[in-house]
Amino acid sequence: MRYHSAIAATIGAAAVVRATPPTNDHGIRSELHEGYKIEPLAWRGVIEKGGPEFSFNGTVDEVTRQIQAVKTDFTWESLRRDLGISNTLLRERGGKAGIICDIGGEDTSPHGPLTANVEESRDKIEEMAGTCAVAAGPGVCSVVACTRNAAVWLCNDNDAPIAPPCSSLASYVTDIVGKCGLEYYHGSRHCKGQEFDSDNFNVVVGWNSQC
Repeated sequence: MRYHSAIAATIGAAAVVRATPPTNDHGIRSELHEGYKIEPLAWRGVIEKGGPEFSFNGTVDEVTRQIQAVKTDFTWESLRRDLGISNTLLRERGGKAGIICDIGGEDTSPHGPLTANVEESRDKIEEMAGTCAVAAGPGVCSVVACTRNAAVWLCNDNDAPIAPPCSSLASYVTDIVGKCGLEYYHGSRHCKGQEFDSDNFNVVVGWNSQC
C-alpha cells in the first residue's frame, strides 16, 4: 500500500550547495549552486510488530497521519517499544564530512527558523522507525520534518536512491544546531545550515513557509 501526498516545499534556487564539503575553518561559504529538485520522501517500515511492511510518502507528520488511518492507535513511541528499538540510532557517523552555516531554506527569513522549532523537528525524526528514502539524484531533496517553518531536508547527490534509517538523521540536525545556532549567531535563537556525509548525501535545516 502506498500513499502519495503533495509536498508544497521549496528549498529555492541558491539555497543549498552540492555534496562537496566546505574546506574553510569556519564552515561558511558564500558562493551557492543551483537549487535542488524536491521529491516526496518515501517512508518504509512496519507499523506493528510482526506485521507487513508499508510504504507512505510525505513528511513525518504526513506519514504518521497515513499510518493512523490504517492503525488508529499508532504512535512512534509504541512502535519503537514493541520492536525493541532504543535511541541508539542517534549516534555519530564516521562519514560526516563538514557543516556549512547560514544557508538552507527560503530567503524570507535571513537567519533561519527558531532553534526551538528546529529541535522539535529533530525530535520527531528521532522518534521514527523504518527508513527514509530519497529518489535517485544528483540534486534531489525530500522534506523529512517541518515544524512551524523549521524544515529538515534529506538531499541525495547519488545516481541511485538512498534509504537511511530515519532516526539516524536526527544527529545531523543536532550537529547543525550546535554549530549554526547559538554559537554561529552569537546568542541568536535562530539556526540554518547544511551537513554533508561522505556517502554523498546531506541534511539541510532551514526556513519553509509551507509548514
